[in-house]
Amino acid sequence: GQIILNYPDKASAIDTAMIQDEESGRIFLLVTHFPSGYGFPQAKTGSGYKEIDGQRYLQLFDSNNKEYTVREEGKVYDSNGNITEYKLDEDKNLYKNGEKVDNVLTRTSPLKVMGTSYLSLIHSDDDGKTWSKPIDLNKDVKSDWMRFLGTGPGRGHQIKNGKYAGRLVFPIYLTNSSGFQSSGAIYSDDNGKTWEIGETATDGRDMGNGQIGNAQTQTS
Repeated sequence: GQIILNYPDKASAIDTAMIQDEESGRIFLLVTHFPSGYGFPQAKTGSGYKEIDGQRYLQLFDSNNKEYTVREEGKVYDSNGNITEYKLDEDKNLYKNGEKVDNVLTRTSPLKVMGTSYLSLIHSDDDGKTWSKPIDLNKDVKSDWMRFLGTGPGRGHQIKNGKYAGRLVFPIYLTNSSGFQSSGAIYSDDNGKTWEIGETATDGRDMGNGQIGNAQTQTS
């Protein structure tokens, strides 16, 4: 067997979906993951990112729930926009003054990511022998009103014909702050470099009683 994802301190992963881009041969694997101590029932409402000057940056929180953001080169800034002694690497290891102190996915880290769901994407260019490091798609596809956003497990699809030929599509499902669940899809039109989220099956749907569905505000 081969371990292709390995999160620290029981940070979990569920519900994989795979697709192969027939144009490039690249295989994509999408998975839902949570920091240690969290899962579907505990997921907090939010994307785990904060927008500053049009850019979305990963949020970190200390034990007093004070907010920090991870910016260029992994440098960690406090809520006043001042650079701190902390830095984050691509594996989410946390460093203080150049010394590794923990990983922000663990229970023990002095700074932690938001306790919510994250969509991670990895890829292989050699038919699954080796895999890339995970890329967090929450930055691009999860809105702050969503509580859970996860993979519809199974497989993705590549559109073969028509206006959207070549588009890569993965099924997803999500909940809002009330816990109402909707299904939808994320998609890429540039061979998996960037991803967007489409409308859900709830949006615009006739829910009866004169009510039109809205994934963000629906309660029943």
